Amino acid sequence: MDLLAVALGEAHFPTAALAFVTELATVLDCDRVSLGLLRGRHVALEAISHNAEVNEKMNLTAAIVLAMDEAILQRREVLYPAPADAEVLIDHHHEHLSRLQHQAVIAGFPLYQQGRYFGVLTCERPADSAFSSRDLEFIRAVAALVSPALEAKERNDRPLWRTIKDAAKTQLDRLTGPGR
Repeated sequence: MDLLAVALGEAHFPTAALAFVTELATVLDCDRVSLGLLRGRHVALEAISHNAEVNEKMNLTAAIVLAMDEAILQRREVLYPAPADAEVLIDHHHEHLSRLQHQAVIAGFPLYQQGRYFGVLTCERPADSAFSSRDLEFIRAVAALVSPALEAKERNDRPLWRTIKDAAKTQLDRLTGPGR
């Protein structure tokens, strides 16, 4: 609930997202927590814990975005290194991000709401601090609780032209979608 309060305590999406990922990183003892939102067919990095500015030209930022894309394309949580009993998933980009971060433990959580995937939460820890099953359950619960609030803030902060474009796309999909 404290993490939800942190996100709701900010007036606009960028500051709410930054406050949320920074607080989550602190609570989970993560080196970094990143939030990305789906823009078209790819994820756009929106917030990195402890970092007010997202520099898209950095190799690390590109690696985080690729790992996020990998998780959302599979519509599954991706853990690297994967537990021995885990389902086999594609984790090449998670592995690359781990190598860039001195063999860090990486966990990517696709965010799902109202029948669609809309973003990804990526958590990074040092190599000797694997995520426990309790940690993973906590992240799932927090993501389910806080992501609707963050998505609503992001939607409210959109410029008018984008709101009109999104509404037109929704109406077109309703007219031409399956069963129409």
